[in-house]
Amino acid sequence: MKRTNTVRMLLVAAGLLLAAPAWCQELEQIAKVPPHERAEIQTKFMAEKMELTAEERTKVEAINQKYADQMQPVLEGQLGPFERMREVKKLEEAKDGELKAVLTPSQYQTYEASKDEMKQRLEQRALNK
Repeated sequence: MKRTNTVRMLLVAAGLLLAAPAWCQELEQIAKVPPHERAEIQTKFMAEKMELTAEERTKVEAINQKYADQMQPVLEGQLGPFERMREVKKLEEAKDGELKAVLTPSQYQTYEASKDEMKQRLEQRALNK
């Protein structure tokens, strides 16, 4: 059992090492889109997918803009792949906390599912490169 866990951890680590450079290339492509455009795209997607009220949309739009602005230096910075992933994750967790306070439980569940689906697509594209 212990050996199986060790082998599993080594495979995951090897996968991360191989995928990190490709993942960084995806981030570089995202960095080319100005923060205000990324925030607008996210807000529009969320408004349609989650049927946001006007008040919710205003709050979500502010949150998306705030984190798009904070994400830009990370995307454009000179951090290594693992440091960059760690910073992106930290910002995503903070953003999720703010969104959770604005969205209904059902909307937040839809948001989480959409986010997971998008991550899987990005990971797949990164691994295919």
